[in-house]
Amino acid sequence: MKNHSSVLALRTATEKIRTGVSILFFPEGTRSDNAQLHYPLKKDGFHRAVQTGVSIIPITVIGSRRVLPKHGTRVRTGRITLNIGKPIPSQGRDAASLMEEVYKSIKLGYTL
Repeated sequence: MKNHSSVLALRTATEKIRTGVSILFFPEGTRSDNAQLHYPLKKDGFHRAVQTGVSIIPITVIGSRRVLPKHGTRVRTGRITLNIGKPIPSQGRDAASLMEEVYKSIKLGYTL
């Protein structure tokens, strides 16, 4: 069950999206220990997209684990690559199918 501050933050995010503000969600919830993409993804961002009718732009982040390991406190030099996918429309979709398509796009970003 979500705590009050989480619910409030999600409501605020939804209101901001409706006014045209872009919101960044990390649907994995946390970085993995093994460089594998977590599945299933967290659903909140997908519900917000469906509720507001905005598209999702999938972004694959590669190399951040080497620059700042999970549980690490020291940033190392290195290269981080962002693969930015094509926008995925949310209108007329349900959150589950949207999440699946975004997951596939992010996973594809690892192979580019």
